[in-house]
Amino acid sequence: MEWQVSNLDNYDGDLWQDWQQLAEKAHNNNPMLHHLFVQKIAKYFPANIFVAKATNTQNDIIALMLLEPCRKGKWRIFKPSQAQAALVVVLAGERLQLKGLFSLLPDFVYQIDMHSLDPREHKILIEALPEHAVSIAATNITIEVQGNFDSYWEKRIKVLKKNMRRYHNRIDKEQGTLTVDIYSLVQDVSDGVDRYGMIESRGWKGKIGTALHPGNTQGAFYRELMKDFAKDKNALVIELKLGGNIVASRLCLFNQDILVILKTTYEESYKRFAVGKVLLYHLVKYIFDHKLTNTIDFYTNANRDQVDWSSEQRTMLNATLYRYKWLDALVSTIKKVRFKVRKA
Repeated sequence: MEWQVSNLDNYDGDLWQDWQQLAEKAHNNNPMLHHLFVQKIAKYFPANIFVAKATNTQNDIIALMLLEPCRKGKWRIFKPSQAQAALVVVLAGERLQLKGLFSLLPDFVYQIDMHSLDPREHKILIEALPEHAVSIAATNITIEVQGNFDSYWEKRIKVLKKNMRRYHNRIDKEQGTLTVDIYSLVQDVSDGVDRYGMIESRGWKGKIGTALHPGNTQGAFYRELMKDFAKDKNALVIELKLGGNIVASRLCLFNQDILVILKTTYEESYKRFAVGKVLLYHLVKYIFDHKLTNTIDFYTNANRDQVDWSSEQRTMLNATLYRYKWLDALVSTIKKVRFKVRKA
C-alpha cells in the first residue's frame, strides 16, 4: 500500500465522492462518517486540514483520513467536538502501514494523535496500531431494535422502569398534558434545529458560550446538516411539550442500519420532571414502533444510568502513534511505571 498526503483544497480527485464510496462500502453509511457530515464539519469548523489517502497495488483507494497540525512536531486526526467518531474511512480486509505517514507530512512530525476511534468503524486502523499505543476513551452504548418495544422495555432493570413510571406520574399530576412531536420534513427540521438552539442557549451551555444558537456557527452547521439529511428522509427532530411548552428536544440522523442521536437538550427549569429521560423513552418507543432503524447509537461517554437503557456497549479508544521505535518504547515504559506506582 502507499500513502499520499495533500492539503484539503489540493486533493487529487473528487474527495467527497471518494469518501462516500468508502463510507458506503465499509461503514454501512454511518451518518457520523457520511460525506455530508464530514464535508460540513470541514466547512463550518475550518482548520489547516490535510487528507491522507491510502491506495493498494491496484491503485484503488482503501483509506482516507483528515489530519491537522496541533503543536510543533505533533499532528492529530481532525476532529472538532461536533464529530463523535474519528474522521477516517477504511475498507475492511485491508492492512494499513501507518508509519509511512510521517515522512509525507509537512515539516518534521514525530507524533500523531488519534481520538475517538470506534472499534466498530475503525477496526482496521486499530489493528494497525501497537497495542500499547491504544487507551480507553469512553464507553458508548447502543440499543438494538429487535422485536417490539414492550419486549425491549421488559428487559430493562427494575429501577429504570420504576423511575420512568414515577416521572410520568409526576408530569400527569403537576403538568397535565404531555405531547411528543416529531418532525422530518426539510423546513420543519430546520425550524426544529432553531427551537433546539433557543432551549440550549438558555441553559448552562449558553452561560459558558458553547451552546448551539440559531445565530451562531453551530446553529448554521446543524441546520444545514439536518436539512440535507432530511431531503432523503434521514433526519428527525423530536420534541417533548408540557402544557404546550417545548421542554426537551433531540436531533437525530438515521438510515435503515443506524440512528445517531446527535444532540439533546432540555429546559433546566423542568429538571425535576426528568424531561430529557422522558423524551428518550418516547423516542425509543417511536423507533421500535415504526421500525425506523436496526440500531440506536448514542455516541456518548455513558454513565451508569445511560447504560441501563442499552442492549450493548463498546469502548471508544484514543491512540498515539510515534515515528521512532525508541520513542514508542520510552513512552510505553513510562506508562508501565506510572501504572505500577498507582497500584502500589
